[in-house]
Amino acid sequence: MCSDVVIQAKALSKCFELYDRPSHRLWQFVLPRMTRLFRRKSRNYFKEFWALRDVGFEVRQGETVAIVGRNGSGKSTLLQMLCGTLAPTSGRVEVKGRVAALLELGSGFNPDFTGRENIHLNGAVLGMSDAQLRDRFDDIVAFADIGDFIDQPLKSYSSGMAVRLAFSVATHADADILIVDEALSVGDFAFQAKCMRRLGEFVENGGTLLFVSHDITAVKNLCQRAIYLRQGELRANGGSEEVCEQYLSEANRDAGMAGDVGAASTNDNVARVGSDDLPSEEEFARRVAPFRRHASEICAFVGAGVYDEQGHPAASVRWGQAVTVRTRLRVNFAVDEIVVAMYLRDRLQIDVLGTNTEYEAVPLKKLEAGDIINLDFQFTNYLRAGEYGVCLIAADRSMVTSHYFDWIDLAAQVQVADRPGQTAWAIFNPAIRVARS
Repeated sequence: MCSDVVIQAKALSKCFELYDRPSHRLWQFVLPRMTRLFRRKSRNYFKEFWALRDVGFEVRQGETVAIVGRNGSGKSTLLQMLCGTLAPTSGRVEVKGRVAALLELGSGFNPDFTGRENIHLNGAVLGMSDAQLRDRFDDIVAFADIGDFIDQPLKSYSSGMAVRLAFSVATHADADILIVDEALSVGDFAFQAKCMRRLGEFVENGGTLLFVSHDITAVKNLCQRAIYLRQGELRANGGSEEVCEQYLSEANRDAGMAGDVGAASTNDNVARVGSDDLPSEEEFARRVAPFRRHASEICAFVGAGVYDEQGHPAASVRWGQAVTVRTRLRVNFAVDEIVVAMYLRDRLQIDVLGTNTEYEAVPLKKLEAGDIINLDFQFTNYLRAGEYGVCLIAADRSMVTSHYFDWIDLAAQVQVADRPGQTAWAIFNPAIRVARS
């Protein structure tokens, strides 16, 4: 390994054994040994799942490297092997220097210990001496900013408080390599901003950072290089801008495979037969099942998606691009009028954009049982980069006192790509005039 290379992974692979029943694990432990004893052919009672296959790369001292990919692509498995908490099935990994890692909420902490006790426990795990812990204790507590909870058991903490404490300890440990796996996503906005400044200082002082996040804007701003994992394989390794664009492009393509895009359209507000450009009703129900929903028997949303200006399903959109939020509503009982609303929400669940059919003078009246309403909410994207969710509401009117027929908190989602230099939440095609006196 070269003198400036601090992490080197060579052909890393990891296979997990998946058992259908707990008893199969015991059978696997006992029966193959017995069959070999009697010189008979043995069988396996598990299925193989390869979380990683032949992944190799190098990280040099002082580099900031992001690891991107969809959920289940092997990012966390890779980080655990780099930290030494998980052994590879094959391949080799070499790490040079002290590593501090935030792999998952609560790792390295005891829920029955107080925050004060956990600082000493986690600090010792990270290689800090008693003298170092005494010298830095006040700074750790001040950065975590959890007040009197420092003397309360960790099990009484919120998830945000626990990650505050974990991040504070990790960044005071004089580590050569810092590994952060989505741990900051549970913190509040102010704490996330403080953590980003801290990570920037760590990098400026010569530290090496491995950063896993679905926040592509944070990846581009913080990391020089990115590694893209797809289904356990190394898909790309290069500059963060180029790798993130490839990742988003393939995510868009995957979204397009979820449903066929139809070319036909209609100017009618109510169509008796729905178009075929949305995922099936069963697929849509599966997607929205984990999220909060207020439903009734009157009508129900049975499809939703985000589409780009070419009419293709889009997992991400560019700044200034025309965007369509397409939704389908099935009417189960005759009703005089329905008002349908669409809102885009940020990660803090703040509505940053929205409208409804009443505001836009598109009435939906005298609806009959069996009607299928296909609605396209169209707008030009001037939002700041980030992740946004689509909230859909069907009600009898738009006022606060309305009766809700169906309400889905997260019917679809979309990533907005970066516009360099934009700091406001949204820019709605402004005009600027200058007059000099």
